[in-house]
Amino acid sequence: MQWFAILSTLLSLGIPFTGGKTLVLTSTDTFVRVLRPIPAMAAVTACLWVKTSPPGTKATLVSYAASTHHNEFVMDPAASLMLYVKGTQLSADLNVADGQWHHVCATWSSNGGSWAYYDNGAVFRTGSGLRSGDTITGGGIITLGQEQDEVGGKLDPTQALIGSITGFNLWSRALSSDEVAAVFNDCSIGGDVFSWDLSDLQITGDVTRSSDGVCGTFSLLL
Repeated sequence: MQWFAILSTLLSLGIPFTGGKTLVLTSTDTFVRVLRPIPAMAAVTACLWVKTSPPGTKATLVSYAASTHHNEFVMDPAASLMLYVKGTQLSADLNVADGQWHHVCATWSSNGGSWAYYDNGAVFRTGSGLRSGDTITGGGIITLGQEQDEVGGKLDPTQALIGSITGFNLWSRALSSDEVAAVFNDCSIGGDVFSWDLSDLQITGDVTRSSDGVCGTFSLLL
């Protein structure tokens, strides 16, 4: 009855959730690879929901490796997030390794090298001058929960995510702050390059599918 009451409330508010689409990664040799082709991009936004276990982990959230650089676009480590674009590192000092659900987004644009990090729909830090005028090389591989030291390989177990992920989406443009807030509140909004779909992922290792659903400010344990 309690769950039915919660579900009825969510439906009445029109708030979607990602029940049944959460992946739980439980070992350091686990990885989740995006199977969709990645185009060259002059701007990018990557968003995902993540919950680390244990807290304080140095886990990688998103690693995109291409022929030009194995750190073509990287979001890591969870305990003090940095952004890498074409191997250039920028510290945002955002800690999401606290064992709680976080919706994390990073944006970057070739125009002025502008970048931003968002936590739970709100701007955390912004800046500019990061690889201004460059382009993200296409044809590489995105791995979630692991850091690649070559395209598709040389995964570093010390940077592996032990925890849960869901709702990874990728856009070929830098979303505005209003758009990021909308994605945080509505899990049905997907990216134009990749929209969260387990059928478009290669899931390897100790990964289970969970009915732990989350969207916006709601976190449900079914």
